[in-house]
Amino acid sequence: MYDFNKNTLPKLFKEGASKEDWEARRQEILELMQKEMYGYTPKEKCRVEAEVLEEKSEFAGKALLGRVKLTCTFGSVSFSFPVTYAFPVKNEISPVFVHINFRPLMPDQYMPAEEIIDGGFGFAQICYKDIVNDNLNGDFSDGLGLAYFNGRGRNEDDWGKVGMWAYALSRTIDYLETRKEVDKKHIMAIGHSRLGKTSLWAGAQDERIYATFVNDSGAGGSAITRDKEGEHIHHFAKSGMWDWFGERYKSWANREDEMPFDQHFAIALIAPRLVCVGSAENDTWADPKSEKLGCEIAGEVWALYGKDGLTEKCDEEFENAYLSGCVGYQVRTGDHYLSRTDWIRYMKFAKMHIETDA
Repeated sequence: MYDFNKNTLPKLFKEGASKEDWEARRQEILELMQKEMYGYTPKEKCRVEAEVLEEKSEFAGKALLGRVKLTCTFGSVSFSFPVTYAFPVKNEISPVFVHINFRPLMPDQYMPAEEIIDGGFGFAQICYKDIVNDNLNGDFSDGLGLAYFNGRGRNEDDWGKVGMWAYALSRTIDYLETRKEVDKKHIMAIGHSRLGKTSLWAGAQDERIYATFVNDSGAGGSAITRDKEGEHIHHFAKSGMWDWFGERYKSWANREDEMPFDQHFAIALIAPRLVCVGSAENDTWADPKSEKLGCEIAGEVWALYGKDGLTEKCDEEFENAYLSGCVGYQVRTGDHYLSRTDWIRYMKFAKMHIETDA
């Protein structure tokens, strides 16, 4: 385990806390992280309407591949985005990955689609720019940003783009729950880099998500911010990427040691469900040590449920992969990327735990 003075971090819960104490504490942490980091997710009930654009047999007849347009309405806000999905035809129902991705088309380099289907999983893919752009310095001029702000500026409580992307991921789950091909108990979220930050926040909020996969997410993701290498809050503020988060988050730049939270809080919000974090050895900007540290400390919450968090047992098949606990962690050689290697390890993590459920 990473040698770090844990006493420098805000505490997840008081000594002697019970599972019931944690449930109350969880709500406090959700409130805190919305206020100080992500901005507030709208609470209005959202109506999701689907228009199927295309369905066909694909991958040598092994899967049903389709595209649907989702129109989401809450309060006076309405926005639409496309979803690509595929379900293996060999299964009556399948566990499904919801992948928030950088590219609008499928398959691409971030998703070994046929291997996912061969593994018995379905998937749904959304492109983050179909929700709101990723331009710099507070550009909310399209998609959900335009519909929500309607030309006004953000206030301190308003959500950022990570929150909006996570919201669309949850709306995709709303649609998947209507599909007969989907194993509704085993819907999972996955993202890479800034979209790893997004999958983490989606998993923290949406308790329908069975397992959350957070790849190379760094600061504002799974990495403990204090004393990490590479990316820090002041980098978001300086580069204009602060709009990924709420307005208050950039106020913690260069004084992260004073924050009443850190990213172990976000990981812990997923308990007692599953989370698996991935790192790359050369990705010092994200900082694998700090990403693993976030998993180690957050794992203490799972003990309140009588479950293992991050264990020290290395997987028999994959080097530097710790997959047996409810908090998984894996690090591979190479650079910042969501690779086939990552997907294979994440699929194994999912299968191991789904089989245990059966």
